[in-house]
Amino acid sequence: MSAQTLEERVAALEQKMERVESALPTAPPAQDRWWEKVGPSFGDDPVFAAMLAYGRYFRITGQDPPPNWKPGDPIPEPNYDEERL
Repeated sequence: MSAQTLEERVAALEQKMERVESALPTAPPAQDRWWEKVGPSFGDDPVFAAMLAYGRYFRITGQDPPPNWKPGDPIPEPNYDEERL
């Protein structure tokens, strides 16, 4: 294929791309705090806060909390000398 043919084809592609781009709707400007419009936040939910506390307990100790443990109670340090299964 000759250089002239390639130039003509590229020019035709560029013209088509300009037509396609001009036909597309423009995107709305980005708005701050868009995530608030997606859905509700869990930040103020006490059940979510309790779930995070139980997860934190498990991540630190590697065990489920005992039945009498409540969120806000101290989390014991893991015993690294103990053998784990």
